[in-house]
Amino acid sequence: MDSPLLNMAWKVLKPSFFTHMTFFISSLSPTLFKMLQLRLFGEYEDFFIGTVKRVFESRRNAEKRNDFIDVCLELQKNGIMSDPNTGYELEPTDELLAAQAFFFFMAGADTTANAIHFSLLELAANPTILAKLHDNIDNVFKDGKTELTFEDLDKLHYIDMVVNEAMRKYPPIGLIQRLCTKNTALPSNNMQIERGTEILIPVYAIHRDENLFPNPDLFDPERFTPDRVKDMENYSYMAFGGGNRICIGVRFARLQVKACLARLLSKFTLKEQAYEPKRFERSSFSLRDADAKYELVPRNINK
Repeated sequence: MDSPLLNMAWKVLKPSFFTHMTFFISSLSPTLFKMLQLRLFGEYEDFFIGTVKRVFESRRNAEKRNDFIDVCLELQKNGIMSDPNTGYELEPTDELLAAQAFFFFMAGADTTANAIHFSLLELAANPTILAKLHDNIDNVFKDGKTELTFEDLDKLHYIDMVVNEAMRKYPPIGLIQRLCTKNTALPSNNMQIERGTEILIPVYAIHRDENLFPNPDLFDPERFTPDRVKDMENYSYMAFGGGNRICIGVRFARLQVKACLARLLSKFTLKEQAYEPKRFERSSFSLRDADAKYELVPRNINK
């Protein structure tokens, strides 16, 4: 696919020493970050943010499409945005909303691709699970059916379990940062947390905690049967974060991943191979293993 947006995404997410240091300084000291006039993704501002701003301008007096752009324009009409919990205010300028569109695009594209990638790697390493998934998919694409509807996706329960388990072992974002907005205390041990403290939540470590997920290195989609999900401890599974700041695109991301895997595995299977990663790519943004490969094999199915 020859897409300038796709090419930009590859460049933005390519690990580098400068990117790692910039992220580190922005997290460690926002004041120093501003003093040094550092910018994250600044070299892509003219291209992406300029493009989105031009779209805003062309749509201001156009017919409504009820899409993201219309949401942005409606926010601008309503004026200053205010968080009722913290009182923090923002003016929805073209630049601010275009920057938000940039992060929606980057966060959604890379994390979704990695969820699919790790799902396929684990399926290649677990042929029994792959065969069960093929049965689930074949029940949807039976009698020569080729179209995939929203109702069909709702029937693909086993794909949900496979993807959930893949994102447990390999959460798209291995570490979540949150800023404490008021003085509080942790309910578990009454540890006092002051307003303005930055909290780091080690999602990868939580997902591999054997007290929460016994035999955590085992790829077992059965962990996510409805009955077992009900018994999970709150916030033990945070592939999309949690609480008020849970990923805004969680439903769309799940639909993307399910549709992709259903389409792909209706026509192909995977050559069996082991997957035992010793380390992951040095990325300050997400959990990645871009060098890992799998082999797709055309299926010979008579439907």
